[in-house]
Amino acid sequence: MYFDGERGSRSESISNHRVDTSLTVVEISKNQNRPGFLDKYHQVIFSLDSEGIDSMEMKIWVHSNYPDTEIVKVARTFLHRRLLDFVEILDGEIYTPEEIDALWQSIKPATIK
Repeated sequence: MYFDGERGSRSESISNHRVDTSLTVVEISKNQNRPGFLDKYHQVIFSLDSEGIDSMEMKIWVHSNYPDTEIVKVARTFLHRRLLDFVEILDGEIYTPEEIDALWQSIKPATIK
């Protein structure tokens, strides 16, 4: 196992709220047996952290023929596509930032200012 510790971070402002989001490489396991495949693969584990949502890990397989210096970038590329797929799935039935803020204002408990 190999730990990289490389960290990418981004903050985004949504409806006057500050949301901190980060993506961290937790672990790189090289030359692993990937179920269903004969070749060796590297497994890159990312931690996705965002305020208000429980942290989650995503495991990405990268073929061992990719150069060692490119493993993380290739894994990020594959992860990017998967996350875009999730965005596309969710895109149809969501509130706009203004709509969700208006809804929250109408149901917000008196104990929250």
